[in-house]
Amino acid sequence: MKQFENHLKSLISNIKYYCNNDIQKILYLHNFIQATVEYPNIKLFKILDKKFPLLNPLNNLQRNYFTVYGTLINKEAHCFGIAKTVKLILNNPEINIKCKTIVGYIKNLAKGKIIHIWNIIIIDDKTYHLDTTFDITRNLNTIKKNMSFKESLNEISGSKATKFCYERFLVGESKLKNTHLWNENKYPICRVDYPIDSIKHEINQLKNKGLKFVY
Repeated sequence: MKQFENHLKSLISNIKYYCNNDIQKILYLHNFIQATVEYPNIKLFKILDKKFPLLNPLNNLQRNYFTVYGTLINKEAHCFGIAKTVKLILNNPEINIKCKTIVGYIKNLAKGKIIHIWNIIIIDDKTYHLDTTFDITRNLNTIKKNMSFKESLNEISGSKATKFCYERFLVGESKLKNTHLWNENKYPICRVDYPIDSIKHEINQLKNKGLKFVY
């Protein structure tokens, strides 16, 4: 537990050291997770038209796929663990960015719905979707190149980011509706994308500080 606490404290300290504003803080965390965390192979079970992860509770690694510990220490995590990590760190008083989790589904994957969780971020009274897991696995429209659904085995074949992706970084609902499904009455409305030029500017600012992530 001490290792986890020290790791969490170190990550928060680094975010504070390198980042001058909220977008840089979110970028730092988003890229840190992409650089260090792998989406593991996961078997699925089906209920009606929906698919859910089938994990072995006796397997320590699998048991932590849904946890912050699995994300930060084991460096293997399902979307539940990744989204929980983003929420925990951004809501930390030292970071102070409003962040919620949203539970829904990835749709049109082998003609089914796979349960999925991501984040909603509130910046300057505007809300945005942030799906770090999606960016780890790259774009699901090109899923065969990065992550695949093996129908015969009923499992998702895991993947690791090969470069930083921002396809689901602070986006509005229109960017998600072709791949994501959620109860829109239950969560805040995310009307717009955060300006891409502003995101690129903040990425360059972090690069200019010599910030590097190791894959």
